[in-house]
Amino acid sequence: MRTFYFLYFLTVLLENKKNATIKKMNSHLFYDRQEAGGILAQKLLPFKNQNPVVLAIPRGGVVIGKVVSNTLRCPLSVILVKKIGSPFNPECAIGAVGPDGQVFLEETMATDPQEISRIQKQISERKKEWGVGEIPDLQNKTVIIVDDGIATGATMAAALLWVKSQKPQMIVTAVPCSLITDSYNLPRL
Repeated sequence: MRTFYFLYFLTVLLENKKNATIKKMNSHLFYDRQEAGGILAQKLLPFKNQNPVVLAIPRGGVVIGKVVSNTLRCPLSVILVKKIGSPFNPECAIGAVGPDGQVFLEETMATDPQEISRIQKQISERKKEWGVGEIPDLQNKTVIIVDDGIATGATMAAALLWVKSQKPQMIVTAVPCSLITDSYNLPRL
């Protein structure tokens, strides 16, 4: 499997240019997710002939994923992952639960097992409520995972771990903005 490309346009924190796995694009402010998806889709055109599959992380990633999949003329599926919030600040992710219930948790963090069970149940309920179908076979495919941004990297890490287990040929993560400017928070896959 090839290396990962982290595409983003707006760096807010942490300027670390040593990491070679990042392809930094020009800074840009977006009017909305549609515009962000359009610009991102143009940057992803080199993958069009590789018959990619786009996986979108709800909620904001779905709008972007639809624009990307329409531009690349490829299938779009939703990958349900949910962050595990810090007990002290629920908006700050300390980990995430993947679509199969697998838990990605920062090594130094501990969380209540009941909270993880609650989130796993919530993913199952959302799958039914939102009518999310099965993700197509990803083996030997180019998989593009999109979201509307990366803050801590926890939900993207959970998605990456699950996608990697499906044995794709290549994984591309594509987000229009990120607080992470290196892959230190994402697992070495």
